[in-house]
Amino acid sequence: MNEKAKIIQNVEYIPWSVNLICLILVCMTSPSLQDIQGILSARIKVARKGLGLSQEGLADAADIDRTYVSQLERAMVNPSLAVLVRVANALNVTLCDLLE
Repeated sequence: MNEKAKIIQNVEYIPWSVNLICLILVCMTSPSLQDIQGILSARIKVARKGLGLSQEGLADAADIDRTYVSQLERAMVNPSLAVLVRVANALNVTLCDLLE
């Protein structure tokens, strides 16, 4: 395999790279943790309601507890990256959409 083919082959992973780059950029702009939690919680709630999902429906789709969704929407918890990815997927949005 020539060098160009290797480079092109790696392009398949761009969506994850873009999400990771977005997360890094959000962190580099130095917003406070409370700012990030507030933005994240509001975006999760708006996206959930936009899809007509209950908190329980989102919890089922993201494989998390319903009470955790409530805590997310009230900015009471610091979710792991894995939870954020599952929530974003359940809401049919990217992680960047939730963090922008």
